[in-house]
Amino acid sequence: MSSIHRRKLTSILLHALAAGIGIASALFIKAQPEHHDRHAEKPRTPTRDSSQETSESIELVDALIANFKAQSAAHSSRPLFNSHKRFEEHLNELEPSSDPQATFQALLGEIDQLGLRQKDKLTEKDLDALAHLAVRFTHWLNADPHAAIKALPALGSGTAGMMAAHFIMSILEEATQKQGLQKTMEWIVDLSPPHLAVQHLSIYLGKQGDIEELRWYLTEHADFPVPEWAESLQAAIASRWPIEERDALISELSGDGKLRALMTLAERMDGSEGLEWIQTMMANGLIDANELQSLTEGNQLREFIRELDSPLDERIELMKEFGYAPEKITPSFKAYQIVRPEVNQALYGPDAKDWLYWFRSGEMSAQEVYDGVLEEIPDLGTGIDAFRNQMFRHLAEDDLERAMELVTGGPEVQNMMRASAANWHFHSVDPNEFYALTSSITDIDNPKIQKQLSNGWKNKASGNLERYGESYLQWVAALPEGPNRIWALEGLEHASRNKHPEINSQVTTLLNEAP
Repeated sequence: MSSIHRRKLTSILLHALAAGIGIASALFIKAQPEHHDRHAEKPRTPTRDSSQETSESIELVDALIANFKAQSAAHSSRPLFNSHKRFEEHLNELEPSSDPQATFQALLGEIDQLGLRQKDKLTEKDLDALAHLAVRFTHWLNADPHAAIKALPALGSGTAGMMAAHFIMSILEEATQKQGLQKTMEWIVDLSPPHLAVQHLSIYLGKQGDIEELRWYLTEHADFPVPEWAESLQAAIASRWPIEERDALISELSGDGKLRALMTLAERMDGSEGLEWIQTMMANGLIDANELQSLTEGNQLREFIRELDSPLDERIELMKEFGYAPEKITPSFKAYQIVRPEVNQALYGPDAKDWLYWFRSGEMSAQEVYDGVLEEIPDLGTGIDAFRNQMFRHLAEDDLERAMELVTGGPEVQNMMRASAANWHFHSVDPNEFYALTSSITDIDNPKIQKQLSNGWKNKASGNLERYGESYLQWVAALPEGPNRIWALEGLEHASRNKHPEINSQVTTLLNEAP
């Protein structure tokens, strides 16, 4: 469900870790509502008697997600991935010749005759030939590294360029394994573009997990190729460093690179284990006050805590102790800091089930979808009302009346739920659907509902104006007389004030003429 494997966080850890931090002036991040926009169809001028199936836009999103997943699956099964194994096979089979440079250039000439650059798609045989060529270049690189690495760009973007594109990491790894890090650093500075060298070095240092090599590198080449890249390299090293040797790695690093490496390592562990380890780092003095301040001011630790598989109320308490939440927690904070991301992940994340499709197709009721999603996410405790509101919002955009099953309470509660959805949600949907929602509210004289609806029309006006242009004005003008029409005109007047003077003038006239 999450990019981080979540695990239960015990209440003992919760308070012990918070006490270990003790930052009175930690950052407070104010909750801000975020909206999950849906792509509405732009086609026609909206009219008050027409309706549109919003499922068309949702199906488009579903299709894009399905296509992305299919491409990812195809990508992982392409022959290119198998050809790297052939590099190893050729490496084991081929002995270096007495003249590696001449052997490489002769083979390059032979493969050039295959015309690989003219092919739309490389075959297994083509990739095998490039793997063979990559091994011969590796032999040359081991025999005369300065000449080989400087010659690579001059060989052009033809066959040699394709070889480098597919196998440069394999070539560099084998050369560094054979020559050692210190000798590699004598010639890798000439590799172009330099980010390839940084990528290779981070992989090599991480896989090796050799603290002496790391220490030498940080002493002699910490700013290679430029100081600004050092932090990224340290975090990349941590992504491959042996997890059991994490303390040794952190003790050698410093600055923001150290903190990024710290979070990278913590994220590789189970949630609670990662936080326990951070606590140990603080207790042992491996994170000083300034570093701790920087750590808490970044987003990575906040997201790490938010995504823990622990009850919502425990996560809230931990966020408060780290300074990521105010002392007084509002329903809005729970809704938008934790509940909303949980719901979005369950409905739209890469591992999400087809809940919305099952609802749209009638295979599941709103309550069944609600129960299914609730079962998949951590205990929401006092955030359960926010969860119900979020689920209602998503389902109501597909089928308002069926989604009303989730609304408990009498007409007053139902009206307020609809008004809240109109204000905070229903973005980028057909205006007809939005009007159907607002006109279904019966307690239109309630000041709280009036404020929600007025804000809702205002919040939607700018997006509708950009999508539909003057057609949206015509649609609003054709609405039945009443509060919704007035609020729609007021929202349109505000949205058109700066960019659309002609439309603004017409709206002003309509408002002046309104009863």
